[in-house]
Amino acid sequence: MGTEVLENERENLIADLEDLMKLLSFDFVNAVIPVGSRGILHEVNVLAKESNTSLRLNQHLKVDVKKSAGPSTVILAAINRDHLNELKRKFKNQ
Repeated sequence: MGTEVLENERENLIADLEDLMKLLSFDFVNAVIPVGSRGILHEVNVLAKESNTSLRLNQHLKVDVKKSAGPSTVILAAINRDHLNELKRKFKNQ
Protein backbone atom coordinates (compact mmCIF):
# COMPACT_ATOMS: atom_id res chain seq x y z
CA MET A 1 0.00 0.00 0.00
CA GLY A 2 2.53 2.60 1.13
CA THR A 3 5.06 1.94 -1.62
CA GLU A 4 2.35 1.98 -4.28
CA VAL A 5 1.03 5.32 -3.00
CA LEU A 6 4.53 6.82 -3.09
CA GLU A 7 5.17 5.53 -6.62
CA ASN A 8 1.86 6.89 -7.88
CA GLU A 9 2.49 10.20 -6.15
CA ARG A 10 5.83 10.54 -7.97
CA GLU A 11 3.99 9.95 -11.26
CA ASN A 12 1.40 12.59 -10.30
CA LEU A 13 -1.41 10.01 -10.22
CA ILE A 14 -2.66 10.79 -6.71
CA ALA A 15 -5.54 13.23 -6.28
CA ASP A 16 -4.61 16.29 -4.26
CA LEU A 17 -6.16 19.47 -2.88
CA GLU A 18 -5.61 21.31 -6.18
CA ASP A 19 -7.58 18.60 -8.01
CA LEU A 20 -10.38 18.84 -5.47
CA MET A 21 -10.59 22.61 -5.73
CA LYS A 22 -10.60 22.41 -9.53
CA LEU A 23 -13.44 19.86 -9.48
CA LEU A 24 -15.48 21.98 -7.10
CA SER A 25 -15.12 24.98 -9.42
CA PHE A 26 -16.92 23.28 -12.33
CA ASP A 27 -20.65 23.91 -12.45
CA PHE A 28 -21.25 20.54 -14.15
CA VAL A 29 -19.91 18.54 -11.17
CA ASN A 30 -22.89 17.28 -9.19
CA ALA A 31 -21.07 15.61 -6.29
CA VAL A 32 -17.55 14.90 -5.08
CA ILE A 33 -16.55 12.08 -2.72
CA PRO A 34 -13.07 11.16 -1.49
CA VAL A 35 -12.23 7.48 -1.93
CA GLY A 36 -10.15 5.72 0.66
CA SER A 37 -9.69 2.26 2.05
CA ARG A 38 -13.13 0.95 1.05
CA GLY A 39 -12.39 1.53 -2.64
CA ILE A 40 -14.09 3.20 -5.58
CA LEU A 41 -16.90 0.66 -5.95
CA HIS A 42 -18.05 1.15 -2.36
CA GLU A 43 -18.12 4.94 -2.67
CA VAL A 44 -19.84 4.97 -6.06
CA ASN A 45 -22.52 2.69 -4.60
CA VAL A 46 -22.96 5.14 -1.71
CA LEU A 47 -23.25 8.00 -4.18
CA ALA A 48 -25.80 6.12 -6.31
CA LYS A 49 -27.88 5.24 -3.25
CA GLU A 50 -27.83 8.81 -1.90
CA SER A 51 -28.76 10.14 -5.36
CA ASN A 52 -31.49 7.54 -5.79
CA THR A 53 -29.90 6.42 -9.07
CA SER A 54 -28.54 3.16 -10.41
CA LEU A 55 -24.99 2.23 -11.28
CA ARG A 56 -23.73 0.68 -14.50
CA LEU A 57 -19.99 -0.01 -14.66
CA ASN A 58 -18.00 0.13 -17.87
CA GLN A 59 -16.79 -3.41 -18.63
CA HIS A 60 -13.36 -2.13 -19.73
CA LEU A 61 -12.20 -0.25 -16.64
CA LYS A 62 -8.49 0.49 -16.32
CA VAL A 63 -8.53 0.41 -12.51
CA ASP A 64 -9.51 -2.13 -9.89
CA VAL A 65 -12.61 -0.51 -8.39
CA LYS A 66 -12.65 -2.95 -5.46
CA LYS A 67 -9.12 -2.14 -4.38
CA SER A 68 -8.40 0.14 -1.45
CA ALA A 69 -7.50 3.69 -2.43
CA GLY A 70 -5.45 4.02 0.73
CA PRO A 71 -5.46 7.34 2.56
CA SER A 72 -7.98 9.11 0.29
CA THR A 73 -5.85 9.04 -2.84
CA VAL A 74 -8.79 9.18 -5.27
CA ILE A 75 -11.59 11.68 -5.82
CA LEU A 76 -14.88 10.45 -7.24
CA ALA A 77 -16.88 13.08 -9.13
CA ALA A 78 -20.44 12.68 -10.34
CA ILE A 79 -21.10 14.43 -13.65
CA ASN A 80 -23.43 14.16 -16.59
CA ARG A 81 -21.93 11.97 -19.32
CA ASP A 82 -22.08 14.94 -21.74
CA HIS A 83 -19.25 16.60 -19.79
CA LEU A 84 -16.89 13.62 -19.59
CA ASN A 85 -14.54 14.67 -22.40
CA GLU A 86 -14.41 18.22 -21.05
CA LEU A 87 -13.44 16.91 -17.63
CA LYS A 88 -10.77 14.63 -19.09
CA ARG A 89 -9.17 17.57 -20.91
CA LYS A 90 -8.92 19.54 -17.66
CA PHE A 91 -7.01 16.85 -15.70
CA LYS A 92 -3.61 15.35 -16.31
CA ASN A 93 -4.11 12.39 -13.94
CA GLN A 94 -7.21 10.51 -15.00
